[in-house]
Amino acid sequence: MKKLKPEKTMGNLKMIASLALVGLAGAALGILFAPNRGEKTRGRIADGMLDMADELIGKMKDEAKDLLSKATELENVAIAGMDNVSGMMRKKAKELSNSY
Repeated sequence: MKKLKPEKTMGNLKMIASLALVGLAGAALGILFAPNRGEKTRGRIADGMLDMADELIGKMKDEAKDLLSKATELENVAIAGMDNVSGMMRKKAKELSNSY
């Protein structure tokens, strides 16, 4: 069975946070070096931020789906383990009851 890798999830979250920071830095630089008038520049920055927000939301949804999948996999592993232990206990109890 595939092992869960929490460091991969943390790496993805760090990547998402980094993208957000880069977007904010880009917006700040856009304001500083904008050749357009203020209103037009603010509109372009707002559009860019909305696009970035949509992308970030999409990535977060993908991460949530991945986490849900891993949680379901972990639940299945736990259930299988409990079934295995239960079967071994029943077998041992039957052996003990037959030995008396």
